[in-house]
Amino acid sequence: MTRENRPPKDEIVHRPDQFEIVGIGASAGGLDAFCRFFDAMPADSGMAFILVQHLDPAHKNLLPELLSGHTKMKVCLAAEGMPIAPNSVYVTPSGACLSLNHGLFRISVEGKGHGVRLPFDSLLRSIAELVGNRAIGVVLSGAGADGSAGLRAIKKNRGSVIAQDPDESEFDGMPRSAIETGLVDRVLPVAQIPDALISLGRRLRSENHPPQVNTLTPEGEPDLLMQIVGVLGANSLYDFTPYKRGTLTRQVERRIAMLETPAKNMEQYLGFLKENPAEVDSLAKSMLINVTNFFRDENVFNLLANEVVPKMIENAKPGIPLRLWSIGCSSGEEIYSLIIIFMEQIALS
Repeated sequence: MTRENRPPKDEIVHRPDQFEIVGIGASAGGLDAFCRFFDAMPADSGMAFILVQHLDPAHKNLLPELLSGHTKMKVCLAAEGMPIAPNSVYVTPSGACLSLNHGLFRISVEGKGHGVRLPFDSLLRSIAELVGNRAIGVVLSGAGADGSAGLRAIKKNRGSVIAQDPDESEFDGMPRSAIETGLVDRVLPVAQIPDALISLGRRLRSENHPPQVNTLTPEGEPDLLMQIVGVLGANSLYDFTPYKRGTLTRQVERRIAMLETPAKNMEQYLGFLKENPAEVDSLAKSMLINVTNFFRDENVFNLLANEVVPKMIENAKPGIPLRLWSIGCSSGEEIYSLIIIFMEQIALS
């Protein structure tokens, strides 16, 4: 931590890797959704909540006052250098973007003329980078698509995503956009989201001190985890047998925590999986995290732009096309980045 990033000596800074941080985004219809969420959210969950609502920068954000009657947690406007703490609610100031640096809030004020403001995306990326699988994104009522890009960062870092049921949201643009990314773990009425968060938080904390659970069936039978992988292989297009056992176990346990089913362990979950084809698809998607960005690996793309592509263009023969192949590029940002490099080099040649 640099000197300028250190908190005041009288401020208590909680280690952010010791609790879950929940980023909650909304715009139109968000106030009602926020109120119903906190009406159902216990004040002692051990989580921290950061709220983003799209507001006119010229208007004061009144959420702290409006939400104070719906929760016993402290609700306040986030301020520069303020440390984040569990069992607290932080509201993004109007016209600002929030991020976290070593557990302290950083505020950047959005200027005019910089295109569409996407403060929720910015917050989710920051949370994901800070706390990894303890990062949780919740998308509530709103218009537009803010948050959909930030969900990729959450999933890249093994975090979790919940969206409000679009059919009950006052404005369904934000939750539907999030759901269409394929990255949402659960779609719930807003009043049911707190229970899902409590269950998820309990599961995440157990990962640091896991109980001694026998994941094997009786001696001589295949272990339960490999049976689950077998069900996936038989009922989807993917073979997960090469995956590391720890990765497989974490994703299965995460699905168990996210589901409202009697499945409390791997044996029960295996039975549930066999009887519910939709869960096979959901588990497979949780294993296949879509990670993609323009020019994602800077060193690789610099090497391509400065050395590889110029030589390919120079040695290209008339009438023979250049073929590009990008493996595992998710929604395509990598291959588009490659095309941009080729087009720029062709224009220079």
